[in-house]
Amino acid sequence: MTLHAYRYTRILGMVLTPVVMLTITILSLTPGENLSSTTWYPLIGDKGAHALAYTALGCFLQFALSGRHVPTSFTSMLKENGWRVPLVLGISIVLGTIIEIVQPFFGRSFEMLDIVAEVVGTLVGILFALISMGIALSLEGRGGLHGDTDN
Repeated sequence: MTLHAYRYTRILGMVLTPVVMLTITILSLTPGENLSSTTWYPLIGDKGAHALAYTALGCFLQFALSGRHVPTSFTSMLKENGWRVPLVLGISIVLGTIIEIVQPFFGRSFEMLDIVAEVVGTLVGILFALISMGIALSLEGRGGLHGDTDN
């Protein structure tokens, strides 16, 4: 049984992960005074912006790296994708750390708390992705989503 929603999450991740990475890089290297004047920035603050951006990255990267085969249960999905969690977290930490190291060349400053916010955001994104994939599987199990048969 194939599950379209489960497979679409992988495609969604493959498409949106580079977009999110590029957006994070551009916004992280934009001088801070340009960002603080936007209307949304004061609402969530610097650390909230880091966490939110990396939540999106963690979610879409987990989707992109999810297994090709549709698991039969939530447990099998976790087994198949569980080893990918450290990979997603590692990619996120490397990206965030490189950006933090480079920021002083663009009029920004290196802040260790930004990396902490990015790690927390990534973990939230990974959790959201795994729960979303689990919901897609449970809906299929109840007949809520229709797939085609692979034989």
